Amino acid sequence: MKTIKEIALDVIKNDDVQPGYPDWNNIQILKKKGISPAPGQIKGITWCNRAAERIAKLAGYNTYPMLDSFYHDINYTSANTMYRQVQYAINKGLLPYEIKEEAAQELANKNIIVLAIALGHRNGHVAVVVSCDKAYNAKLGARIIQAGGKIGEFYTSEIFVTPYVYPDTLIYFTLYKKEGLHV
Repeated sequence: MKTIKEIALDVIKNDDVQPGYPDWNNIQILKKKGISPAPGQIKGITWCNRAAERIAKLAGYNTYPMLDSFYHDINYTSANTMYRQVQYAINKGLLPYEIKEEAAQELANKNIIVLAIALGHRNGHVAVVVSCDKAYNAKLGARIIQAGGKIGEFYTSEIFVTPYVYPDTLIYFTLYKKEGLHV
């Protein structure tokens, strides 16, 4: 069985999580203008939400509570929408609880899914906390794998401080396994 880190490293190689990969709505808009975009041609479109949801699902976790409450589909769930859904789900007991950063890293080191998410000016950002061989360092933050404007493995201090997200909204949360509680 693959670890969450191995799953994440595989998922971030998928074409449909690369920056600029066209979504259905943008393809329709561009087709009306007589343009047929190829993957990577649409600037400003990133897929952190799709990658994070896919990683969690492939690892056997129930992603339903973090998806848009009307469509329940990742294609309609931006990271900002996901953030609001997560807050609601935690408050209603549909998700276990919010986790402190150091505990998030400890859970990830035990191969338990943990996601880091923050609100942003446009769409927010979400990433998956992954295992790390180094001791936790509060200045670096948790170790993450992500898709988005930058794809790869980083520390939260490198990603959740950009002008595109509100760093003070960063939270960590876990999901239930499809067969039940895991923590």
